[in-house]
Amino acid sequence: MVAKAVYLLLQPNHPDSRLYIGFESVSKAMSALCTRFEARVSELNPGIEAPTYQLEDIYSWIDTMSEMLIFVAEGGPGGSYSMQTRPWIKSRLVQHLLSLQQGGPPRGRR
Repeated sequence: MVAKAVYLLLQPNHPDSRLYIGFESVSKAMSALCTRFEARVSELNPGIEAPTYQLEDIYSWIDTMSEMLIFVAEGGPGGSYSMQTRPWIKSRLVQHLLSLQQGGPPRGRR
């Protein structure tokens, strides 16, 4: 079993709704964040088969969350976690999307 080095906390604008998800890397957390956003876009646009969006749309979605944090493990096992906030998440999201684009445009992103 691979240890989780990154935890994503999502809390929409519902106080009783909080979600923690563990990932092996920041990249996998960013992919999951994109997948959650794409699911939300599809939910809001059921008649559109492959909705497109821009980075600003993801940023707006991130900003609508009551809380969104990422905790990244520092050091080896038993080490501490550093808490990262929205600006850091947005910066890493850009890096993640750019790295995906180098291998060809990702589905649904422009």
